[in-house]
Amino acid sequence: MKVLVLLLSIVCLLSVKTVWCQSVQLPIAVPVIIEGQQLAQFTGKSIANIRVFSLKNHKLSSIPFQIDQRNSEQDWVWDVTQNHSPIYDDEDPKGQQLFDHNDQLVFLTKDLGEQAAPSRLAFLSATIIQQIQVLQPESNRALGRVYIAYFNSTPPPLSSVRYMDYHPKPLHIKSDSYQISYSDKHIALIDQLSINGYELIDRLKIRGEAGVGFLFLNSTIKFNEEEVAGYPVGYINGPVRTIKRVINYVELGAGMRSPSLNCDHFFYPNYARIPILLSRSFGVKKMSLRIGLDFHNANFQYFYAQGMVNIRKLEKNKRRNLLSDANRAQWQVLSGPDYSLYSLLDVPENIRPELVLSPYILYESKLIDLPEKYHGMEPESGFNMKITKDFPYGEHIL
Repeated sequence: MKVLVLLLSIVCLLSVKTVWCQSVQLPIAVPVIIEGQQLAQFTGKSIANIRVFSLKNHKLSSIPFQIDQRNSEQDWVWDVTQNHSPIYDDEDPKGQQLFDHNDQLVFLTKDLGEQAAPSRLAFLSATIIQQIQVLQPESNRALGRVYIAYFNSTPPPLSSVRYMDYHPKPLHIKSDSYQISYSDKHIALIDQLSINGYELIDRLKIRGEAGVGFLFLNSTIKFNEEEVAGYPVGYINGPVRTIKRVINYVELGAGMRSPSLNCDHFFYPNYARIPILLSRSFGVKKMSLRIGLDFHNANFQYFYAQGMVNIRKLEKNKRRNLLSDANRAQWQVLSGPDYSLYSLLDVPENIRPELVLSPYILYESKLIDLPEKYHGMEPESGFNMKITKDFPYGEHIL
């Protein structure tokens, strides 16, 4: 859904603005992301003196939030850099961190509260207070409010609550609802995923095939998740979201590799946005890609995908190879009694007509599809992708 954010200036109880920020409609806590240009009163203010408050059960308390800075090149300013990338904002005076027009302030819908009386807000003794009201556009129902405040000196303590936790070595991301671990040897390889304490996967699986032709020479190049190479750039380890960047490319063999591309990963308490690099270079005539999760010890009972008429019931160790008939389908759901996994492939509009998509699930007891740890013991589920002849050249992130 689109979330309507109504900004009311509490200082002197005057000016009113209306802006929009985008989120997703899920039965979970989702982020509210506000661009710095939407909070003009805070431009040039010290980030260390900004707080966000919410009124719940008649108590006004500081809530978890973060301000992620971007520099003059619109690039992230990392908490920790791993490749000589910026760890300071070149738009700020040396040694200072100031809120700019291109920075982002982020909090979660779960921390929205009630409307606070001006007298209660005055008790904060803040220099600037700005009310944020979040509405649901479809029903115009108010989801709640928060109050962004700036203090000239000695701000109240930050919230002690952290929804996200990031460990770089070994690379591990954790929230209250899931944990994701990446391989030490292969930068793109997820080798552990847990939901609500249940460890679910053998590994992330990528199976790619590209048909290359030039003059009278034709060949087929195959690659998997272990041929996706690269190196880390930096990360932001905030209480509300984690952002990490890696430079990715694909080793194609014979000394060839795809162009390098920045891939930014975003992790929130209930979901993650993990990029897929799809690259077509000169001479590539056709290309297919199968990307999904190979599960192990999972207790999924049902499979459903966009365009499917019925929910498919799964039976363990029964030979199955289910492909959705829906062309260009972009989402699927695996569900069980203890957890559900919703996967959405977000395809840029400019390549959507030239990319044929179909969700799939493989459930074959004798399937051997190396490299993997467990052969065909549990389902594998994901998306099949094939490009048309008019698929544009260049690098694309899904």
